[in-house]
Amino acid sequence: PSYSLRTFTGHSMSVMSLDFHPNREDLICSCDGDSEIRYWSINNGSCARVFR
Repeated sequence: PSYSLRTFTGHSMSVMSLDFHPNREDLICSCDGDSEIRYWSINNGSCARVFR
């Protein structure tokens, strides 16, 4: 679509990678240019966990 279905806010650098969690269909994983990894809840858009 030409619009965002959901916006996830939290990374301080540009997101370099985005992938689905291998075992949980309600989570996605993102990694930014500073190597910060975040798990996001697809259901509510909140950050579930941060790895630095």
